[in-house]
Amino acid sequence: MTDPHDRSPAPQSGQDASPEPQRPVETLRDGSIKATIWRNEGENGPFYATSLSRTYTDADGNSRDTSSFIGTDLLKVAELARGAYERTREMRREEFSQQRETGQQKNRNTDRRR
Repeated sequence: MTDPHDRSPAPQSGQDASPEPQRPVETLRDGSIKATIWRNEGENGPFYATSLSRTYTDADGNSRDTSSFIGTDLLKVAELARGAYERTREMRREEFSQQRETGQQKNRNTDRRR
């Protein structure tokens, strides 16, 4: 069964089975907390998913991300979630407007040919 939130693009025929990872469309940050916004294509068109995480340094000095938060992080998480919600709404509106304009241009071109 496939994960509907999988952000990996499917390999095209003739391509290597290990595609380049998809990049986020935007990352909002507040200190070590971040909200990463991903654009995905679904059966009903594009949609946005958001990952919330906290960056920390492990014992070996490597940067890691976790989805576990301490109490003092929670207000930051809530505000980043709110910001991600507002930003994804804005991106959906922009896409809708572009689609509508493209549709209107196609209709105008069709009308001119008649």
